[in-house]
Amino acid sequence: MRIAADDSIPWVEEAFRTIGEVILLPPEEMVRENIGNCDVLVVRTTTKVNEDLLLGTKVKFVATSAVGVDHIDLDFLKKHNIGFANAKGCNSRAVAEYVFAALFALAAELDLDLRRSKIGVVGVGNIGSIVVRTADQIGMMVRKNDPPLKRQTGDPSFLTLDDLMDCDIITLHVPLTYEGEDATYHLFNRERIFQLKDGAILINTSRGPVVDSKALIEAIDLKHLITVIDVWENEPDVDIELIKRSAIATPHIAGHSQEGVVTAVKMIYEQTCRYFNIKPLWQSDHLLRPPDPCEYQIELETEKRCQLIDGIIRKVYDIRKDSNDLSLISLHRPEERKGYFLHLRNNHRLRREFPNYTVKLRDCDPEAVRILSALGFQTIEV
Repeated sequence: MRIAADDSIPWVEEAFRTIGEVILLPPEEMVRENIGNCDVLVVRTTTKVNEDLLLGTKVKFVATSAVGVDHIDLDFLKKHNIGFANAKGCNSRAVAEYVFAALFALAAELDLDLRRSKIGVVGVGNIGSIVVRTADQIGMMVRKNDPPLKRQTGDPSFLTLDDLMDCDIITLHVPLTYEGEDATYHLFNRERIFQLKDGAILINTSRGPVVDSKALIEAIDLKHLITVIDVWENEPDVDIELIKRSAIATPHIAGHSQEGVVTAVKMIYEQTCRYFNIKPLWQSDHLLRPPDPCEYQIELETEKRCQLIDGIIRKVYDIRKDSNDLSLISLHRPEERKGYFLHLRNNHRLRREFPNYTVKLRDCDPEAVRILSALGFQTIEV
């Protein structure tokens, strides 16, 4: 069996070579001529899988290491009896941790007490549910919106988008869909964006086209919105002006944890094995050994609680560095910017998720310990 795989997916060759010959290709070389004789195609969101790519090839199965499927023509796959697998839920914790890394970075910078903040979570699936639970445990006031879930469950705690517009923070966790009553393309259009309260924080880790970028730039200037943007319209041809105006701007890496990527590869590998009735041989345990304990001595006299927590988070994931790296895109010539964005995304260092870390604390504020535990850290007082 021949397997064409995106060469930027970590461990994809290690896993899939146990079931066939792996041909590694950079995303720009994922073209019909190079995959025509392959049985399996393994891609990321950077590859559009459709008739133009697959027609006339031998491909029998497509796997994406992504959660979302807006880059896959599922109707074409079904029509041609091509199997499919994605990695739904693989990086949910990683994305949720990114949201709180951003919030505590902003809280430290702006001296915000997140426990006094009202957060609106739009989309309460795998990621959004973790955000809701964590925010509630931290002590934030949580409002949530998810029309399909409300219809399914009848739960009155699901509110309309209008009910969320007075929140201090809005974070988006919806799939990108273009049709139907729950379409999310430009869900946050100009009208919706301008309903946000002045100075609100808007976080988008879902898909770029969920938000109208041009309208958002206008609102940042007029309503002093604070934006955290990880996903972009027209990736990798991203809007430089939105990068410049965002408090935190990163190159679609919110879900890039080692746990998330390993889980994604394991999920699509095992689904491929099932499809072809092959016994899976690849094991991933060696990739998930816990890191060394993170030692952090808290000086209560010199730091506020939000700064303490931000400092601990920065020891395991420095979101500011990712933002600073992307900000340098403006120094590149226009024709080089796509390549720079992809370079940052494809070469991003995988972080470990919070529950892997045991934080050793001395003379610690009990409330800070409680918040760290809510975020997933293990804590030991020494």
